[in-house]
Amino acid sequence: MTKLYRSLLAHGLYGFMMAAGFVSVLLVLNVANLWEVVTSSDEGLVAAGMLLLFNAIAFTSIRFLIHSARDRMDRRPSGSRSALPARAAIPVYAPARR
Repeated sequence: MTKLYRSLLAHGLYGFMMAAGFVSVLLVLNVANLWEVVTSSDEGLVAAGMLLLFNAIAFTSIRFLIHSARDRMDRRPSGSRSALPARAAIPVYAPARR
């Protein structure tokens, strides 16, 4: 398994765990009367599953974005970094104002 697939899988699992915690806190604290909607409706489990799935997608995407940005910053810059040739200063004359 390549490093990219391993990283995607790990961040996917972490994002799913974070989403499960977030959705469980939403349900326990009854935010926007969500617990009542989920327990009293016939499609409540479907709604909770969709909430979990979409939050997992969002948290996974954010985790992977932060990881890839940090990884890119940690790498040494590539390419030639030779100094630019020095340029001579060109004098510019302006008339004096009074």
